[in-house]
Amino acid sequence: MKNELQGLVQTNTSAGGKSIKDTVLTYVYYWPLFLISLLVGLGLGYIKLRYTAPLYAANTVINVKGETTTSRGGGGGGSNDLITSAMQGGRSVINLDNELGRLRSARLMTMVVRKSDLNISYYRVGRFIDMDIYHDAPLRLIPRDIQDSSNTISIGISGLTPTSATIRYGSEENPTEKVVQWNQGFVINNNTYQLTPLTSTFSAIDKFVVKWNPTLATVYELLPKVGVNVIARTSNIAIGIT
Repeated sequence: MKNELQGLVQTNTSAGGKSIKDTVLTYVYYWPLFLISLLVGLGLGYIKLRYTAPLYAANTVINVKGETTTSRGGGGGGSNDLITSAMQGGRSVINLDNELGRLRSARLMTMVVRKSDLNISYYRVGRFIDMDIYHDAPLRLIPRDIQDSSNTISIGISGLTPTSATIRYGSEENPTEKVVQWNQGFVINNNTYQLTPLTSTFSAIDKFVVKWNPTLATVYELLPKVGVNVIARTSNIAIGIT
């Protein structure tokens, strides 16, 4: 019985006395698996960063200056600074609710969308996915006469030359393809557009997709993404969009 206990103690001691070298060798044996996992992870990370469209957030603060009334001379109106008004014995009349309403209005957003062409998106056709290039495309789609503003239009552009380009639109099963001249109008679904080049040299293999979205559809898509809030106890308004 005593010999059996001694043998059991020796066995446990030898099992628990594993050296650092033995532990390292155990993991080194699987180094090909670790290397493959590392390469796969780096590859997936590169693909995600390479082909994912970046998202941006913009923030700003607006100081609202109201009309002022002074106690001198029966009161006069103006857009003076609040501190100057206070030093002159007047008071500022500011209705922040009105300003918030204007900044959140669809009318103001419509002006922003039209001025910045936010309803037109440009994509470079890639091997796997189409990349959003915003305004880095070597051309611009210009709406000239919009009769039907109810549907989104997607136009594939290829075969770019110094004088013309080939456009493709319609259904995937039965698309329409034709050659259009630069700065010349062409009609799609009763709407007239034109393509304007921004450079005189093009790559023969480059292909692009331009998507035109109705202005009002873009406006009501962007409005929920805009945050307009008053900074506490001030006449400043914080605006943010993501």
